[in-house]
Amino acid sequence: MDKLFCLKEFSGQEPIVISTFHGLYSKPFYSKSMSYADEIIAISKTVEDYINENYQVDKSHLHLIYRGCDLNEFNSSTLSEEWKKAWFKEFPQTRNKIILNLPGRITSWKGLESFIDLFSYLDTSRFHGIIPGPVAANKKSYFNSLSKLIKQKNLSDHLSFCGARSDIAEVYKISDIVMNLSSKPEPFGRTIIEAAACGSHVMGWDRGGVKESINSINPVGLVEYGNVEETG
Repeated sequence: MDKLFCLKEFSGQEPIVISTFHGLYSKPFYSKSMSYADEIIAISKTVEDYINENYQVDKSHLHLIYRGCDLNEFNSSTLSEEWKKAWFKEFPQTRNKIILNLPGRITSWKGLESFIDLFSYLDTSRFHGIIPGPVAANKKSYFNSLSKLIKQKNLSDHLSFCGARSDIAEVYKISDIVMNLSSKPEPFGRTIIEAAACGSHVMGWDRGGVKESINSINPVGLVEYGNVEETG
């Protein structure tokens, strides 16, 4: 939910309404209504700038509060031998490889083509790419086009779709580098901070909320947008 209604102790007063902008929304009425709240939270500077540019808000009521992640789930605890055994049984092609991970649902703006293209610049004897994320029913055709592209590039042995995962924290930990290569600026880039909390190295385009997140961790992980060769 993007709206949070906060009731303070009051006597005969209307409740204070607080809204949280989690995205770079379009501007129809249903999004604009969020700007009418008494207090407004932006989850990144990117989102804060977007609100100021596109909505009429009193800046004194706009608050930058970065989105976080659950450290009870995403942390640097050691992977169990049992989990690793199960992982390498399911994905034996990742054993003894540098694992590059592009997590996210299978959709056209998540930068999957860029991730696939990246392997054209890598020594595939050393690297393996994994793509953990669900495939919605209306994305099956797109998923099939990606599989065809991987086959055309002779990368079928070097890239693996992992499907939806309930153990994504462990998948972050088995990965050497977790990437965010979205084709449009992310409002925050949740996977980046989740992966960093799990101890993985992170990499992403030098823009939007991903830039903010990686800047606060290790700016060396930032790459000029669209420069796939540099990510290698």
